[in-house]
Amino acid sequence: MKNVFRILVGLLAIGAVSSCGEKEAEKVKVDVAEKTPDYKAYDLVQNLKIVKDLQEVALSKNQKISLQLRKDLLNGSNGYYWFQVVQEIGPTKLVKLNVKVRETTFKVTILDDNNGADLTPEEYAKKYPVKKN
Repeated sequence: MKNVFRILVGLLAIGAVSSCGEKEAEKVKVDVAEKTPDYKAYDLVQNLKIVKDLQEVALSKNQKISLQLRKDLLNGSNGYYWFQVVQEIGPTKLVKLNVKVRETTFKVTILDDNNGADLTPEEYAKKYPVKKN
């Protein structure tokens, strides 16, 4: 009798797990208009010509470029999205660019590491061109 009970409980558990799996298989459709500001800022940085050039050079060397996001607030409310463009060389990570995107205007600037100035992507690319091999 105990074995029959164990088998019955086991079958019920398997049925519950399989029915949960069906619910997980349903995908929620997200409308394009529902993109968050974080996503818009990420998309702006990802599509910068200088970032694409860095990705191209890294791929040619079997390396990877990734974006790391941090959000900073100014005056306790709005602020900017701070992205670090990171090149991964084996276990080592090098920060190639520091990019700021204003939260309210989505204006993109790149930090000049030599003097701390905010440069437009065009100014930065002119001052520090990406060396393609």
